[in-house]
Amino acid sequence: MSTMGSAQPLPMGSMPQGAPRDVRGAGRLTVLLRVGLVGLIALLVASSAAWLGLGPLAAVLGLIAALVVMRRPALGGPVFAAVLILNLPAIGARFYGVPPLVAGAASAILLIPIVAAAARGKPLLVGTPALPWIVAYGLALVLSTLASTAVGDAAATVSVFVMEGLVLYLLVTSSLRTRGDLRAVIWVVVLAGGLLGAVSIDQEARHAYDDTYLGLGQTQVGAIRVQDSAVSQPADRPRLAGPIGETNRYAQLMLVLLPLAIYLAASEPRRGARWVALACTAAILAAIVLTFSRGAIVVMVLLVPLMAMTGFVRWRTVLAGGLILVVLSATAVPGFVDRLESFRGVEGLVGATGEAADPDGAIIGRATSNLAALGTFLDHPILGVGPGIYYLDYSRLYANRLGLRYFDDDRRAHNLYLETAADTGVVGLSALMGVCAVTLLTLLRARRAALRRGDALGARLCLAFVFSVVAYLGTALFLHLSYERYFWFMIALANVAGVLLFARIESHAEARPIVRLASLTAWDRVGRRPSSRWWKAHQDTPGRADRTDRAVT
Repeated sequence: MSTMGSAQPLPMGSMPQGAPRDVRGAGRLTVLLRVGLVGLIALLVASSAAWLGLGPLAAVLGLIAALVVMRRPALGGPVFAAVLILNLPAIGARFYGVPPLVAGAASAILLIPIVAAAARGKPLLVGTPALPWIVAYGLALVLSTLASTAVGDAAATVSVFVMEGLVLYLLVTSSLRTRGDLRAVIWVVVLAGGLLGAVSIDQEARHAYDDTYLGLGQTQVGAIRVQDSAVSQPADRPRLAGPIGETNRYAQLMLVLLPLAIYLAASEPRRGARWVALACTAAILAAIVLTFSRGAIVVMVLLVPLMAMTGFVRWRTVLAGGLILVVLSATAVPGFVDRLESFRGVEGLVGATGEAADPDGAIIGRATSNLAALGTFLDHPILGVGPGIYYLDYSRLYANRLGLRYFDDDRRAHNLYLETAADTGVVGLSALMGVCAVTLLTLLRARRAALRRGDALGARLCLAFVFSVVAYLGTALFLHLSYERYFWFMIALANVAGVLLFARIESHAEARPIVRLASLTAWDRVGRRPSSRWWKAHQDTPGRADRTDRAVT
């Protein structure tokens, strides 16, 4: 009698004569899905080229896209990762007139590996530990919308979460099935970050602030004022904003990629690859500095010593690298020291006396926005005022009551936690924090499991994702939840890493908390453990670890 673990899926299109009709129908359905997906992608590429006036190239591009999909479906994950980090859909829509529908369909490329896996008999969707909390957060958004006084505006915010949050999360976690898939995506996002950092370095070195580098090197001119040595009066200093067009968001993205770049630089067995990862790490650090983002600098200064204390990087590397970074920033980046000195304004904000500098307008404005969001939450503590409604209807009202700074227009809270609390109350904030907490716990438990079986690289990868998540949560003290696709993409990658590394285990008891949700369709119901026959078939064999990876997916 065959067991669940020993049964092998038949090649697509080759069903035995005695196979049940539902099995034959499922095989034909997967073939039709894959062919239909190829045609859809070819149509999207061709229509985009035609819209841009590329003429005869439209059919060629569509054909190439179809052939790539047919030949290498596993490229869907890395290609999407590059498209997301480089923000190509938004750049195409903003600078090159790409239709919003086509730009917004970029995540459809993740359907390629999902459908290909289904054609091989794998589960169509893969669940992860954070998924129930993400669903709970979505339900909190819906409840808050129904209780809001502006249902239409709140529903628009919910739709953004559905597409850039829930759907994106499911597509990413269901398309990356092995450690090889995950490592390929990590390399792609680090290389993309290195490319953006190189663009920023070249842009600063040539003072090419008017050159957008095809959209990858946007700037914010006049965002800050620094003392210019050539003149006696302060001058406007451009800040580099990368492909996003917003400096603080660009710094946040680069800081999230930094632990992954450090991981590759330390763990890659090939010398050439280590040097490439090290160059990307340096470029990412340079990009963070050139954004002049005070929040990102504060989080980085706290995060890097934490990496050293956990053994993720060596103290001597931190000290040497930090010294080089400070010297280069102070000498090669005009205004960097002035930007750091503006931190003294925080003392004046809290009422300190003496030599404390007066707080600048940005610090006063952010403090006003934070207090306004807190006041809104205290008045609407359960479900909040509705997703996105604090910004639209309450930010000016509550801010101008404080008497700190008068707002002529609506302002975001510049704090993920306070704005989420104001929008969705304690219900929504608890669900969102549950997503983060479960993700971090999953990574830490996977790290312990990896250390027990002697998988040092796996444990290091878990720690890298822990620091990436912490980096985002730290910068979220100064930024609200916009461009949320980057947040959910990182949460998805972290959960994939946690499940894959925890699944490579040595005892049945270790599987109970996390592998229970490893696949929503592999077992009859959520919460059922693998059968003993399945477990016996995949344990105590020479290729046990790799076979367990394949079985769980």
